[in-house]
Amino acid sequence: MTWAERFQTFFSRPEFLKELATICSAEGCRETWLHGNAFIHFNTRGKQLAQESFRVNSHPLSAQHRGGKIDFAAYEGDQLRMIAECKFLGVSDYYAKGLAGCGINRLKQLQRDPKRRGLTFTKDDFSAFEMGAWSLLRDYQRLSTSWPAKRDVERYLILVLDKSNTPDSFGALLDQAEFGGPHTPLISSDIPNLAVKLWRVETE
Repeated sequence: MTWAERFQTFFSRPEFLKELATICSAEGCRETWLHGNAFIHFNTRGKQLAQESFRVNSHPLSAQHRGGKIDFAAYEGDQLRMIAECKFLGVSDYYAKGLAGCGINRLKQLQRDPKRRGLTFTKDDFSAFEMGAWSLLRDYQRLSTSWPAKRDVERYLILVLDKSNTPDSFGALLDQAEFGGPHTPLISSDIPNLAVKLWRVETE
């Protein structure tokens, strides 16, 4: 089972989804709450092998990223098997720079650019944007370039998107954004006020 499948199992549990929808309105603790729930799940119910361990905010970024830690990391013994970055955002009242470090007008220009596939960001964009430290594009870059550059380490970008409010201009664009290619939905589209999207990230 890939980690994409395991994340889908984690997010799609009915009782967990109810709690996830509720925590959307708890500013300041949403990602911490999600990290804690993932830690408990993947070290107990979600564990497949005795030597597996799931860690949060423990795997170091490479020196080129000036320190810091990856949100999720999974090990089998001392072998790194997976790293993932996870963002918890909403479709209203968020700064546009949280997507790629640029303003709403630049995002709209990108969306209309016939040379692009809408708002699909690729590795070619890493040098084209002044990415904020906590933007989604920066997370995508971290995953694609972070140590170690091993093909057998699964890498994922996860976006939990609160859709309970009417989307503003940025929220509508955020919901259209893709990274490298189309995302995999981790929960059913029948849940109208919440989306969880996953992208598999390849190394450079």
